[in-house]
Amino acid sequence: MASETEKLFISESAKRCRDIEKKAILEKNLNHFYKKWENSKSGFSNLAYARKKLHYAKFRSIENLEKNLIEFEAKFCSRGGKMFFAAGKDEALKYILDIVQQSENKKIVKSKSMVCEEIQLEKFLNLHNIHLLETDLGEFLVQLANESPSHITAPALHKSKKEIYELLNEKYDQVFDESTPVEAVVQFVRNLLREDFSSAGIGITGCNFMIADPGVVAICENEANAILSASFPKTHIIVTSIEKIIHSFDQLELFQTMLSSHATGQNMTVYNHLVFGPAAASDKNGPEKVYLVVINNNRTEIMKSVQMRQAMYCIKCGACHNFCPVYSQIGGHAYQTVYNGPIGSVISPYIFGEYEFAYLPFASTLCGKCNTVCPVDMNITSLLIHKRKHIVDNKYNSSSERRLFNKLQRKLLKRKRMDGSVFLKNTVLRTFLKKSWGKEREIPVIAKQSFCELKKKEKKKKT
Repeated sequence: MASETEKLFISESAKRCRDIEKKAILEKNLNHFYKKWENSKSGFSNLAYARKKLHYAKFRSIENLEKNLIEFEAKFCSRGGKMFFAAGKDEALKYILDIVQQSENKKIVKSKSMVCEEIQLEKFLNLHNIHLLETDLGEFLVQLANESPSHITAPALHKSKKEIYELLNEKYDQVFDESTPVEAVVQFVRNLLREDFSSAGIGITGCNFMIADPGVVAICENEANAILSASFPKTHIIVTSIEKIIHSFDQLELFQTMLSSHATGQNMTVYNHLVFGPAAASDKNGPEKVYLVVINNNRTEIMKSVQMRQAMYCIKCGACHNFCPVYSQIGGHAYQTVYNGPIGSVISPYIFGEYEFAYLPFASTLCGKCNTVCPVDMNITSLLIHKRKHIVDNKYNSSSERRLFNKLQRKLLKRKRMDGSVFLKNTVLRTFLKKSWGKEREIPVIAKQSFCELKKKEKKKKT
């Protein structure tokens, strides 16, 4: 029996496939990524080698995860930073709430963090009458519209310029129109946020990499809102997950370069920060307290499987989303999960519940484009296939589906059973696939001659 989330996915996907206007917006915004990606490739003398090198670096980091985390913790805490390991969402939220409630100034500014979205931090804080202000432009717009991000690196990818202008006009009584330069709108939002940075008591950021050997957190961004969130308030809270660890500072340049080129098509993100801990006595500014919340949330369950462990190599660049034919048709919101697209379809069942999100690994054509653009050289299709098998083995799919495929298996295993009337086969397909194949797709037609028959004819001609 399908979960409620799966039913939502099916209805939302069908709805978005029919929404020509929304699909045009998504296509236009994704085309921007395609062009930037194509241009950025010329910056590598040997991209294939860079991908393999990054894969190996991440392999070593994850295989030595416990050792790397212990080394990181010892060095980070020796400089005054505080580190908390949260097994799951509830532990992380309680710890963050305690920090906020102990602070005299509870005003919070936050930069983009997918892990914060994962644990629904904003919703949780709102329940305790604590407001959190998103300062990344995309996240700010999404928060303003009371929506969730639709993409790992571009939260407002689903919105057109017209929609953004209308949203700001409605909320702030502005008169932006199609002739208004984008720069003017960005400046308007910047001016809105500037005062909040200087008056906030708490800044919350994500983290791109935790580097074990120096015990340093690396943050990559393009808008400077992360460094303002980290340095202006007296308290800085970093929220991340265990797989963000890398071992050596020497590897950071390659990680940053591959992340920026695959995420936004840049040679390097505009701002790259290193957080060593709270400000020293000799420092003129900086936070007095720095807390690092590192979340597991079932990621060690992924690591238990040798086949699935590779999913922990992901550096959250979003490249697999940009080239996925399914994502390009339905967008991010239809997936019903924070982590959407191909890699999200792999990890979401572990993080948010296997039964509830069992449909996600099947939301893929398995075309393999995600494999070719992944900067960490992951074989995402093999992860999707392995997860599909696990779901079927654990009987998370419906009993009627299992019976159908058992019958098909018996029929397809013998060549003779597959032969027969082509007319009858096409009639069966039209009858049984009429609803399941979807109204937007044409039902495939079986050729008059099978491949086997064509090969036999070819052999006869040669003899």
